Amino acid sequence: MTDPREVVRCLFCALVQFRTQSGNCRKCRRSLDPTPELEMPESLLSLRIHERVVHFRKAQGLTQKDLAEKMGGLPRTYVSRIENGGCVPNLASLENLAEALGVEVWQLLLNGREEAEAAIAADPFLLEMAELSARLDPRTRDFIVTEAARLVAANQGYR
Repeated sequence: MTDPREVVRCLFCALVQFRTQSGNCRKCRRSLDPTPELEMPESLLSLRIHERVVHFRKAQGLTQKDLAEKMGGLPRTYVSRIENGGCVPNLASLENLAEALGVEVWQLLLNGREEAEAAIAADPFLLEMAELSARLDPRTRDFIVTEAARLVAANQGYR
C-alpha cells in the first residue's frame, strides 16, 4: 500500500504534490509513476519513426482507432497517415503520440537513450539548453520550441 502522504514530483510538469488516489498529477493529469521502459530491440534500430509507431502500437495490441482515441479522439486517418509516412507529427503531436503509446519521445525518434544523451553531451549548446529547459514549465518550453522552429524556418535562405 502506498503512503497517502507521500510527496512526489511530476516528471512532466515538475509540480511537487502529495500522491493522489488516481496516481495522476493534479496539474497535467499524467501518471506520477514512471512508465517502464520498453526495450528497443535490435530490429527497431534501423526503423524510421512511422515504422516505430506501428511497432509500438501493435506491441500493445492497439488498432489505429484505439490509438487515435487515446490521443484525444483524433481521426483514425491521422494515425494512418503517420504510420504510412504521409505526414510527420510536430513536437506536440509526438509527445501526445508517445504518451498514448506509453513510451518516451526519444524511443520514437532515436535509436536509444544512450544515443540521445551522447548527442546532447557532445554539444555544449545542447547540453546547456537541456539543463535550462528542464527547469521550464511545459507551456513555456512549448513556446520556446515553437519560436525556435519559426526562427530556423525564417532563416533557411541565409546560409
